[in-house]
Amino acid sequence: MHAFAGTAKVRLRFFPLLFLTFLLLPGVSRGETTGLSGFDLRLFRPPADGSGHLNLHGSRSLGRWKFSLGSISDTSQGVLKVTNPLTADSVKVVDQYFTNLFVGSVGLTDFFQVGLSLPTVYFEQGEHFETGEPFTTAALGDIGLETKLALLKDSGLRPGIALVSITTFPTGSTERFTGSSNVTEEAKLVVDKKIGPVTLILNGGYRVIPRTQVADLEIDDMATYGAGFSWSLPFGSMDLIAEADGALVLGNPRERTSPLEWLAGLRQRVFEGLSIEFAGGSGVGSGVGGGDFRIVAGLTFRNIPQEKKSEETLLSETISFQKGRSKVDRKSETTLDRVVDLLKGDKKNQVELTGDPELTGIVMDDLMARGVSRGRMSANPPEPSETKTRTVAVRVVK
Repeated sequence: MHAFAGTAKVRLRFFPLLFLTFLLLPGVSRGETTGLSGFDLRLFRPPADGSGHLNLHGSRSLGRWKFSLGSISDTSQGVLKVTNPLTADSVKVVDQYFTNLFVGSVGLTDFFQVGLSLPTVYFEQGEHFETGEPFTTAALGDIGLETKLALLKDSGLRPGIALVSITTFPTGSTERFTGSSNVTEEAKLVVDKKIGPVTLILNGGYRVIPRTQVADLEIDDMATYGAGFSWSLPFGSMDLIAEADGALVLGNPRERTSPLEWLAGLRQRVFEGLSIEFAGGSGVGSGVGGGDFRIVAGLTFRNIPQEKKSEETLLSETISFQKGRSKVDRKSETTLDRVVDLLKGDKKNQVELTGDPELTGIVMDDLMARGVSRGRMSANPPEPSETKTRTVAVRVVK
């Protein structure tokens, strides 16, 4: 009951934000334009389900009737520069760009989910293409429908694999470069793999968009790609994240039509399900949409339990005792030495002892005498069939 109440509170917190956005849209959608008819400039398109990190999708699905909600903001500069063919002058058509993206997803099955994204450009500044006069405007972006089909779960040597479909609808403004003139579609393959504290992610896709001529630029269907990693830091509940994302217009593979940018930052897990991300980076080369820099800040809530870390057994032995039951048998001294070596090798390793409380106490005293702290040891009572044995089972787990 408490879990349901908490979930309801989280949902209610997001409704006023969405409602306020829709109220403001009629006001922000009017304003000056660039003097050109263009395309959706957004290279930064975070996943609607908060998976992966930053601009990369992860393969893991939410699960049946689990949901995610998020709000991601980013600001960038120098995202679109073109050359006026009449004056040969370089025009900063879109210079400053501040957007916010409200996202949400829900799992329909354990392996299939749907999501929505609502992008809003709260602030856009640039120069009118023909007059060169500065302008400031705001507009709604293209609303996106996102689906994910999880094909394989990351397990053992096998990576996680998923297929993602992203459909956008022309609710934005082509004159402000916040949307496309038609429906667009992107199919994306997601591959990721967790190796200890490190998670590796690869994304590759194909985006179908209307062919658009903007001054000296020609935009058409493009291949999209991205690669990155996250590292769970050994202190706190924080991840270091880094990635590179890009797109390539296949029919016109010039540098200016092939944006590429890198991002690096931190993700802080506040509590189970809620995380905050902050990152920064810049474009590489002169590709439109990359920009001189980008700063990202996001808040995401995923209503799914965190995966429990699987224990890895490093040692499993039996400690025997001398006839008086007061000292460890000499043959077991070697086992205790191995236990100490494993604990010194990794501060996260723990010792589990199972047996008669009196005997486990002797083993604990022996280990503490060898420099092992009491906090790294746990004692379990013996099984009924083992109550009369004069041994203690010792296990070191990672």
